[in-house]
Amino acid sequence: MINYIRHDNEFFGVVKLVTGEEVIGTMIATNEDNCTIVYVSDPLSPTLTPIEKPDGEMGLAAGFTKWMLWSDEEFYIIQEPDIVTIAPMSTEAIMMYKMWWRKDGKLMDDLDPGVPMNENMGLVGKVSEMRKKLEDQWKNSK
Repeated sequence: MINYIRHDNEFFGVVKLVTGEEVIGTMIATNEDNCTIVYVSDPLSPTLTPIEKPDGEMGLAAGFTKWMLWSDEEFYIIQEPDIVTIAPMSTEAIMMYKMWWRKDGKLMDDLDPGVPMNENMGLVGKVSEMRKKLEDQWKNSK
C-alpha cells in the first residue's frame, strides 16, 4: 500500500508509471483490499520541447497534452502495481494545469487565480455604483 500520501482526499498530483509516463491531474487515492487505487480526473501528460532562444541558446518549453489523446473519458483508474511514485503538484504546475484546461474551455467556471479579491484591489463592487461615484465627484468639482 502506498502510505506517503493522504488517502481519500482530493489533490492535484503527479504519478510516474512503470512505463515511464508521467500523468498529472486531480486525484483521489483510496485503499481497497490493502492496495492503493488512484482515481485521476482530467489527466494530462507533461511535454518538453527543445526551442532556440533569440540569442541562439537552446532551451526547453514545457507544455501538456491529453493523456489519452483519442478518448473522451475524463476519469481513469490507476492501480498500485502500475505506479513507481506519486506526489502532489507544485503550485506553479497547478497554475499551468488550470490554465491549460481553461484554454481548452473546460474550467470556465473556475477562474480563481488563487488570490481572493478585496477592496484594496479596487475590483469589488458594481459598475453602476462606480459610475454614480464618478458622476458625483465630477458634479462636485465644478
